[in-house]
Amino acid sequence: MMAPKIDEPAHWDEIRRTIGANIRELRLAAQLSQEDFAEKTGISRNTIVRIEWGRTSLTIEHLVDIAKALKTAPSTLLERTPQSLDFEPLQWSGGRSSIRTNPQGFTPPENHNR
Repeated sequence: MMAPKIDEPAHWDEIRRTIGANIRELRLAAQLSQEDFAEKTGISRNTIVRIEWGRTSLTIEHLVDIAKALKTAPSTLLERTPQSLDFEPLQWSGGRSSIRTNPQGFTPPENHNR
């Protein structure tokens, strides 16, 4: 009996983008070019580019190699950190700026700007 085919969930694209953004952020913080990072990890530069843009899936081996090169735990690369969230600046009455995420279902108060 064959195992049923499991389709890739739609949210996997978001997971790949989050991991890629975390890798890019940590690589840049370490002041590593993509070429230097590729050499340090043993992963081709083209693959590094695709990983950072969330266009390819990572193997566990690559995840561990990348984490070692960035001197962090593999779990750090999987976390959705504030840096990898989309923030939208808002202008509130009174001229104060605020930053918030744009959660689904958020409805601003009707009398906010009065």
